Amino acid sequence: RFQVTIPEGLAPGETFEATVKVIVKEGNTMISSETGQQAKLSVEDVNRRVAELQTSFFSQSNALFRKNLTFQGKRRAANCCLLLVPLFLTVLVLLLQLFIENLFLNRNFVRCPYCGPKDDFADVYCSGQDCADFFFYDNSTVDGAL
Repeated sequence: RFQVTIPEGLAPGETFEATVKVIVKEGNTMISSETGQQAKLSVEDVNRRVAELQTSFFSQSNALFRKNLTFQGKRRAANCCLLLVPLFLTVLVLLLQLFIENLFLNRNFVRCPYCGPKDDFADVYCSGQDCADFFFYDNSTVDGAL
């Protein structure tokens, strides 16, 4: 508490300057405040204050979770976009894939999915079908060709 004497002739709401004198005990540690003024605290006071301010990991994570939940609750449009844009892009890619398959790859013959080197395994697995037929087929032999 400070006792301040208001100068005479000062109307309510007007400002004035006051000088405050702080008595400091010897043997204390010097710290600076935001205003640039200095105050002295003892080492015991500093250690006691640090001990009072320490919190557990659970309480810190709980406070952070609640802060983020409150913050995200105010951003409903952004949250909707975060959920709907990937879903929309996935559906778009699937539709594009179906369109391309129906337009270009909808043929009446069975293609061999193995496209490795021409060896005994390829002859048995692909029933003698050449790997090039998988990519470059002859339109004249396919029913319903474009």
